[in-house]
Amino acid sequence: MRAAGGFTLIELLVVLVLMGIVLTFATLGSGLAGSDRRLDLLGERLGGCFERAGERAVARAQVLGLALDDGVLDWRYRDRGGGWQPLPSGCSVRRLPAWVRVDWRVEGRRLRPGAIRQGRPVLVWLPDGAAADFVLNLAAPEGAALVIEGDVLGRVELRRDG
Repeated sequence: MRAAGGFTLIELLVVLVLMGIVLTFATLGSGLAGSDRRLDLLGERLGGCFERAGERAVARAQVLGLALDDGVLDWRYRDRGGGWQPLPSGCSVRRLPAWVRVDWRVEGRRLRPGAIRQGRPVLVWLPDGAAADFVLNLAAPEGAALVIEGDVLGRVELRRDG
């Protein structure tokens, strides 16, 4: 015989699971979690690229650089003659996504979009571990923002802005 007026534990758990599934799809569908996650992934990948560039410069005793051209990240190394050559196996990030807003500062100076051309690096990593001091601000259209900072000792830090 069953008591009147109550729900079983199983019925309550089923309702909670269904509510969780509905809320998950609602959040993902609205894009609230998507833009933050895309920005986090991009920041993690770029931060890793900057760290590996410093490690590679030390390990191979060569100067590495990053040239920027309209959202294209052009990874380069300095050859024996002092010229800059493309680095075939540089970072996995070769182009910044169109949806991200970017603000670069190198050695305290803001880099204007489109002002950098001809494969001349603006970020440089030296064989002794030193690097250019930089700040890279990334922002998603929905307002999420991330900052990647690199210092002269080659350390890279990621943090949420705001």
